Amino acid sequence: YRLPVFGTDDVYVYTRCARLGNRSFDTEQIIARLKDGALETVSFAVVTIVVYDYAAGRSAPIPESWRERLIAYEPAPIRDERTT
Repeated sequence: YRLPVFGTDDVYVYTRCARLGNRSFDTEQIIARLKDGALETVSFAVVTIVVYDYAAGRSAPIPESWRERLIAYEPAPIRDERTT
């Protein structure tokens, strides 16, 4: 949280995948409001999502199909920990 949002504000929400690990990935969320013709960030968050195999009771590798879709969707490069 950085700034308040009011009912009359024009609000924009952005979400992107920022990091791909072997069993988890990070998403970044930004909420911004339009103020005097410019966007200003009112909130920023990083969420770590872990792929979980409930039957086995432990984390699981990110399926390759998920990885491919995340990479194809993002306009900016994703930090892929398998290649760093």
